[in-house]
Amino acid sequence: KQAMGLYEAMVLRKDENPSHLQNYILECEAAFKLYESGDFSAAQKAFESCLIKRPEDSVARVLKQRCETFLASGAPANWDGIYTALEK
Repeated sequence: KQAMGLYEAMVLRKDENPSHLQNYILECEAAFKLYESGDFSAAQKAFESCLIKRPEDSVARVLKQRCETFLASGAPANWDGIYTALEK
């Protein structure tokens, strides 16, 4: 099993200060680290915070939904931070 990198294009909004975007990126990276480590409750809250700031962030939305699923039904056995997609 080999992990793929996760990249997301982030666009600076017209009226946005560049430091706000950088802070947002750092917040998303911190949320993703929680997700990778298996702390799905904290990750879900962190992604929710991201989505309050940028509701259009589809990556944060998908990862938040995965956290909710793992919290409801349990994480995959031997979670190693890599999600295996079962469908496209």
